[in-house]
Amino acid sequence: MEFEQAVGIYTAAVEAKTGGMGQALYPSESCSYLKSGIWYLHNHYEFLGKVGTKCKCLIETQAD
Repeated sequence: MEFEQAVGIYTAAVEAKTGGMGQALYPSESCSYLKSGIWYLHNHYEFLGKVGTKCKCLIETQAD
């Protein structure tokens, strides 16, 4: 999975979880931003799931 794909999956998951209220963090610049967004989902919505796990594994293997 490419970083851009992970961003797309992550943002779709956030929009679905927050009801499309524009609360998604759009992590277009760096892996660390994507990672913090995933943990935001996990901490505030108790949601990580397969999407978050895949994204987390992806970004942990890449440099910012």
